[in-house]
Amino acid sequence: MAVQDLNLEVIEVFNETHDVKTLRFKLDKPLDFQAGQFVMLYMDIPDQHGKVENIKRAYSIASSPAKKDWIDINFRVYSFGRFTPPLFNLKLGDKIKAKGPFGMFVHKEEDGKNVVFLSAGTGIAPIRGMIKLIEEKNLDRNTVLFSSCKTTEDLIFHEEFLRLAGKNKNFRYVPTITRINESKKEWNGEKGRISIELIKKYVKDLKNNFFYICGPPEMVENSREILIFEGVSKENIKFERFH
Repeated sequence: MAVQDLNLEVIEVFNETHDVKTLRFKLDKPLDFQAGQFVMLYMDIPDQHGKVENIKRAYSIASSPAKKDWIDINFRVYSFGRFTPPLFNLKLGDKIKAKGPFGMFVHKEEDGKNVVFLSAGTGIAPIRGMIKLIEEKNLDRNTVLFSSCKTTEDLIFHEEFLRLAGKNKNFRYVPTITRINESKKEWNGEKGRISIELIKKYVKDLKNNFFYICGPPEMVENSREILIFEGVSKENIKFERFH
């Protein structure tokens, strides 16, 4: 896929949680990309002395490549950061520049029929793009999504995945909460981090599945090591670290 210079305009804003948003950007030209890839976003941001600098950051595309005229960017705001606060405050009609696509963490049709996604926090972003592609192109997949978040209030795309699981018998959604004592809502689902015990509960034949892992570095490395120890081929594991 050829890298392009892009002009983006905010056309929709989705408040996913108290500190996570999805921004839908209209593209000034059609963008060919693979599910899971990312773009570099650029914004002019003043430093502590008022000097404006052009800052760039990488963000995964959370929408399907079947959509050519817009992309979704999902992210968490960090109050101490330079980039996410102004990004979080973008409104309808605001415009920024971007470049892309980039990245090798992609879903390909030849990756196999049985697919398992492991995500933590906003690591769900590129995985959501892959799941949307599978859904929109009606690909022949048996899919299990494990999504780990701190509290019930931190679940991202939760209702969307519940609806998909309700209408697609080949899609299984397994959210799990790591800080149940801090959650405000009642929770009857899985608890704790994504473990090999949890994976085996829903995936019976590990070696016959293709795994995609996305989240913090420690989560990604631990998951990958455990899967390899359990006999999953390295070639059947794709991963992306979110710092």
